[in-house]
Amino acid sequence: MRNWHHGSTRLMSRLADEGRLTATWTVETGADMLWGLMS
Repeated sequence: MRNWHHGSTRLMSRLADEGRLTATWTVETGADMLWGLMS
């Protein structure tokens, strides 16, 4: 499970770096949401 959250954080960081993460989301909140949906 911890690896899933780490992977979610990496994905959200990449989206943020590419400018594809909406301003209403932070890397942390996006990772938490994605992790929650996967679990």
